[in-house]
Amino acid sequence: MQLPGKPISGLSSDAKDFINLYASLGERVENFLPKHVADNLRNFVKLCCEEPDDPTRQLMEINKNVLELKELIPGYVDVSLMLFPHEDSKAFQYAAKRLQFNESLTSLIDTELMDDDTKVQALNILKMHDLSVGTPPVTEAQIDLMYKLTLGDDVRELRKFRDVIGVNGDIEEAQWNYFMDVLEQMVIQSTHYTTNAEKKDFLSRTELTVNFKGLNGFIRTVVGGGANTVIDLLASEIFNNKDVKINDFTDPDSLYESIKNDMTSIFIVKAKSMRKNIFNDIRWFPYLTRIIIVDDSPESRSTNTSLVFGFHNKIINTLNKVHTKKLGALANTQLNLRLILDKVNDENLEKFRVCAEKKIADYEEELADFKKEQLGDTENLKKDITLFKFNDYAKQIIIDKYAITKLHDYIVLIQNCKKPEKLQKMNKELIHEFESRTKAYFYSNIEQVNIATIVEGGGRGQLRTYGEYLLQRKLKTIDNKIVERCKTIIDIIPNTYERTLRNHYHKNFGINLFLEKYKAYITKVENESNNKGRFTNFLIDIGINDEFKKKSPEAQKVIKEFISNLANLDITSIHDDVQMIIRDILFDAVLKPYILFNTDASWEYKDLFPVDRFDINPFDLEVGLTDDKRIDFERLHHRLNRMKGTFQLFDDTGSLWDRFCENLTIIINDPSNPSGYTDFNNPALIKFLKFLNNNKITLLLDEAYSDSIKIDDPDEPKWRTISRYVMNNITSLPNISIVSSLSTTKNLGATGSRLGSLVTTPARKDVIDFAKKQNSVETGNTNSLFMLVNTIEVAQISKKIKDNMESELPKDASRYKIKTLIENYITAENISYAERKSGAKKNSTIKRFSPFEGSPVHIFLLDELVSLDKLDVLGLPDDFKYKGEPFYKYYQTHIVRELNKFRVNKLFRSECNKRLSMIKNLAKEVIQSEDADNYCEVLESDGSYLFNILL
Repeated sequence: MQLPGKPISGLSSDAKDFINLYASLGERVENFLPKHVADNLRNFVKLCCEEPDDPTRQLMEINKNVLELKELIPGYVDVSLMLFPHEDSKAFQYAAKRLQFNESLTSLIDTELMDDDTKVQALNILKMHDLSVGTPPVTEAQIDLMYKLTLGDDVRELRKFRDVIGVNGDIEEAQWNYFMDVLEQMVIQSTHYTTNAEKKDFLSRTELTVNFKGLNGFIRTVVGGGANTVIDLLASEIFNNKDVKINDFTDPDSLYESIKNDMTSIFIVKAKSMRKNIFNDIRWFPYLTRIIIVDDSPESRSTNTSLVFGFHNKIINTLNKVHTKKLGALANTQLNLRLILDKVNDENLEKFRVCAEKKIADYEEELADFKKEQLGDTENLKKDITLFKFNDYAKQIIIDKYAITKLHDYIVLIQNCKKPEKLQKMNKELIHEFESRTKAYFYSNIEQVNIATIVEGGGRGQLRTYGEYLLQRKLKTIDNKIVERCKTIIDIIPNTYERTLRNHYHKNFGINLFLEKYKAYITKVENESNNKGRFTNFLIDIGINDEFKKKSPEAQKVIKEFISNLANLDITSIHDDVQMIIRDILFDAVLKPYILFNTDASWEYKDLFPVDRFDINPFDLEVGLTDDKRIDFERLHHRLNRMKGTFQLFDDTGSLWDRFCENLTIIINDPSNPSGYTDFNNPALIKFLKFLNNNKITLLLDEAYSDSIKIDDPDEPKWRTISRYVMNNITSLPNISIVSSLSTTKNLGATGSRLGSLVTTPARKDVIDFAKKQNSVETGNTNSLFMLVNTIEVAQISKKIKDNMESELPKDASRYKIKTLIENYITAENISYAERKSGAKKNSTIKRFSPFEGSPVHIFLLDELVSLDKLDVLGLPDDFKYKGEPFYKYYQTHIVRELNKFRVNKLFRSECNKRLSMIKNLAKEVIQSEDADNYCEVLESDGSYLFNILL
């Protein structure tokens, strides 16, 4: 509901909670809230927003009303105390700071301190979209391409087909216009993280739908995932699992009977619909603060989005926090699919599909007649190229046919989403296609690459999946003989108190051995009795002689062997961290996974690896930074190598070290967020990777911004990420254990799709197997998958042509050769499409395919042929120079550049670096002009689009 004004300052947290409750409730709150409670809440908010005549008296009155409201609303305080505390994520913190900045800027605009020009700039800042800090840059040309790849054409053009395909009648036209409105915003919104304004717009639109009309007035939110995802968040992250009871809604009386005698539990009610208000009966009021209704409708299952309704504002607010921390932003693509399924009925969708199908048939018939008339042949693909090159009318027909075909295919996708069996089959095929294309496009189809699609949640979903894998995986047990040996050694080593009490030189050993005495002991002597005496004196010196005498002969032998092996160490000491690790490995009932990362060179991993389930940077282990703030791989390598030597003192079989390594994951954010530093070509990293290849430590690579990196030096290796380096050299690193979180949505300009992949080396295939079980075909961002496979499909086509041109052009510089290559490619693609459509390619692993004829790439190639034909008309020789260089060299650069415009990851990279270069240069000019060199400097990143200034 709308606040009557701005609340006064100095209010208590309880007062702010009730103000938030009022603001969060819908306008129809009287549907379920008793009138006297609603009036009290309304009057309380009004009091909090009034300009005070007597501030002290007003605060006293407010505090009194707070106490009354706590009494009036049963269970409100109790439920608040049951909630697990959650700190705001960085996204929430940034949003709060942005709000404060906007408020300060707004107040400054109203003063005389700003001139008119500055006010215009300030207003432009205030009008900017509230996009997340990590939102990749996007251009209008890229959005136009996305429209054509997904829907066939810009929606402004598709709207014109309404009359052409025969959509008429008031209701049909209204639904068509609504359908087009959603499609138009869907593609634009897919390019960025869902903003708060977009989420609010979606929720307000859902109030107009029929399914949950009876819950209008309740606080509502939306979760990216099905009902089970919501329940998992509520029962494990927000409340204690024992306090939560789950009910399937069938009818009001049955639900009431199941909860009426329980005054302490939280009730999660799964409902397929709730079209009537069942809570207007006063009997429900005592339970409202503890009831949460979760959407389990067919639309929810089809779109992998769930509405959540409740009366307690702190439950909904906490759910929103947890969603951001655990799942990230919502998938814009799925929200828009939900809007279509909620409002466009089946009958009209079928009408649109049939009309589109008829129009496609009309276009095919018209083309056949036109070819027969102009060419005398309807099946000659070479002649078709000539026709489409020079006849604009025929070219427009294939462009329109392509657009209608793509729109038809998208309508079929929506229809399949409504049918569970077809949805599962379609999801399975889309996931397979997505994985096949991702592996081929980003990893050159290297056989050893294993890939799994994380069907919801984006980068956070990928890392969370790996965390869940760690929590359930089984480690190999340690042989009992090794356990007993380690117990004997650890028992004899003095603890910190004992070493400090006895001798100053016992501070670091476990025992820091008195080096001279130790050397004297290990010096060989012929007299055995003298040797025994030296050993006894040595035990006395380090303070363990009494304990040694109490041990059995077998235990004494173990201790002697242990001390003898100390001679093999570079530094004669046993570090406390190794002792603590061994104690953990041997004696912990549940060994928490060890997670190692640098907090300054990465984002908030503790959201996904919480400290109650994972050991974060344990035992003073750390991923350090060099002086220039890059990952210090050399230091990390040295530290682990030294620890390995110490482990061997306790267990020369290597079992303890292997168990430690299997339990250790090192996270590297490359390129680093937010610095943009990358280490893919760091020599120290290469040595570290070789060390990992000989051990069982897992390297988790968070490579969300991998395609924003561009190295200008042509002599540098082509791969730009650590994982691609490893995969390209997998034969020399066959045992390395690597998991990469690949954010395909960022790289492909579809951040709002919230989809990604886990990629592993063969040693970590078990992670892929687990991820595939967790990400079943029943759930998944279907719309996101569909949009992304279309994007990768055209990128693969463009790359294939580019690679062919790059390899062939230097061998034969003739224009005839160039034209032949292009014509052959057009012909091959059209034949391939015809074979797939007719089912002749039965062994094809990818079932879905887009038409090539009339597509953006096809039209581009036709235009290139026309341009080359014009050169023939001019009679220019093959080796003529254009802009000072041989034509074939110029043309090679030209066609590669133009083909890369169909590869969204290339657009992403070039736009990132273009904008970053612009802002860097501008910032340096400002710093220099303001004489601020002593206060700040521009951070020279390796290409991330996140701009940073060091203060």
